[in-house]
Amino acid sequence: MINLLIKKIEGIAERYADLVEKKINETQGKDSIGSNDFSEINEGIRMLNHLAGTLQKLSTCDGNNTGTQ
Repeated sequence: MINLLIKKIEGIAERYADLVEKKINETQGKDSIGSNDFSEINEGIRMLNHLAGTLQKLSTCDGNNTGTQ
């Protein structure tokens, strides 16, 4: 059961990382980053950090002490 949850969270994290990367790439063409763009990027990075922490905890619960699959 934990392995299935880990796989789902990994998939979510991958898609979320793609969205954050897309937002970063969109802002690179601009002369300056607006506060809304900056907030969205910052929130995306915070969410990825949360997902990574969750994956590490689940991997540890599953007996994989490296924190990765």
